[in-house]
Amino acid sequence: MSKLFVDQVDPKTATTLTLGTSGDTVTVPSGVTLSIASGATIANSGTATGIGGDNKPFFHAYASGNFACANATFVDMPCNTDSGSGFDTDNAFDTSTYKFTPQTAGYYWFAAGARTTSAGAWDYQSMRIRKNGTEFAVGVNDNTTADGTLTCNASGSIYLNGSSDYVTATLYQSSGGSIDYYGGLGSNYFTGFKLIGT
Repeated sequence: MSKLFVDQVDPKTATTLTLGTSGDTVTVPSGVTLSIASGATIANSGTATGIGGDNKPFFHAYASGNFACANATFVDMPCNTDSGSGFDTDNAFDTSTYKFTPQTAGYYWFAAGARTTSAGAWDYQSMRIRKNGTEFAVGVNDNTTADGTLTCNASGSIYLNGSSDYVTATLYQSSGGSIDYYGGLGSNYFTGFKLIGT
């Protein structure tokens, strides 16, 4: 193998510089930094692997059956079911404790929602997403009628340390009695993923 030592390689005027021929592999050794100048454009018409990052860990879970939320009580949503193959990329969501505990540090985005089986005229219900028991995202639904069903949702982002931090989705309502929420993928959910570059 021979080496070519140059400071700059330019194509002919108004032409394209091509590296290699179909079937070849162009390798950038470990420790080498590729710097793309501001204003430059990278156009990819093939398959890029290992570039740009991904939104993992990722999970999406739900409660498989109807569940109750007692009056004036914080209840972790019983999301006992992953939403399908590949919906818990790092096995970081526990379907028995309903906690998401990723082992990768960074900023994460979360969302949760649930729907009541009926709507009574109660004062207040909320969805709260909590980190280590402390809420960082709250969605509120104040109901004054008794029509149909009601939904409550919350979403937000927060930093997790990748070792001990955990996140839960918690319901609260103050109707004066217990309220039932629908089970099933289309009626309740708890989901989250790591933000790229964090």
